Amino acid sequence: MHSKFIFILALLTILFGSGCSTISKKSDFVNVFINSIPEGGKVRYDGKIYTTPANIPIKRGHDNIILRVEKEGYESASVTLKRAYDLHAMAADCAIPLINLVTCPIGLNDGFSSGRAYTVEPRSVTLELVRDLSKEREQRAQQQAANLLRVETRFINKSWFPLEKHEMTVACVDEALENLSKGTHFRFLEKDSKLQVSETDNVGTITFYIDLIETAQLVKLKVVIQTADGTTYIANARESIQGKSRAEIYNAFEKVGVVVAKDITEQVSR
Repeated sequence: MHSKFIFILALLTILFGSGCSTISKKSDFVNVFINSIPEGGKVRYDGKIYTTPANIPIKRGHDNIILRVEKEGYESASVTLKRAYDLHAMAADCAIPLINLVTCPIGLNDGFSSGRAYTVEPRSVTLELVRDLSKEREQRAQQQAANLLRVETRFINKSWFPLEKHEMTVACVDEALENLSKGTHFRFLEKDSKLQVSETDNVGTITFYIDLIETAQLVKLKVVIQTADGTTYIANARESIQGKSRAEIYNAFEKVGVVVAKDITEQVSR
């Protein structure tokens, strides 16, 4: 009777014992799907570089694997993969526990020792990347430093003044600065009291040359901008004030200020 039991058990083992061999036959790797928003991030793993979205083969049995996504202009983001039991494979191997009573523990033990009884979690992950504003702030600061200007005003003809000097300055210079300040390309020391500038800061200049021609009753305005990074902008405007009233002369000075500001703005935007 005893010998018959041994024979039957051996026969069942031969017929059904292969069920536990699936762990040992499983791939040594498990694919982990990783994506990023936006796509196109780079993931370095095991000496290779993957571009999201990507399936990355991870060695079974490994634990605490960090996958980091990097993309130009964004902060990096990462996910940690944790080792977990491959319950699906283990359940499949031991689906008939009574039959596999002898062989299943042997197969499982081999799966644990080789790592093939494990998987990793999560198996699928999408990481949302956040804009890296530090570089943008640095570039903006550099640009603002390059476009920080000190205002200078010079009168070419000092023998004839159709208006008081401060009136002409307010009319054309302030009008030009106000229009130029509407954009974000230039900042002016004299117009922004919050600016803190040290002696070591690179500051450019904007120079207004006011030319008063008495014989032609003509006002000419030339503006020269020299930024700290060496860029130069030049604009010219003229307006006749012949036969005009005091108020009209003031308006003429305002007009040349608007014209030069518009010209400079167009040059910058090219």
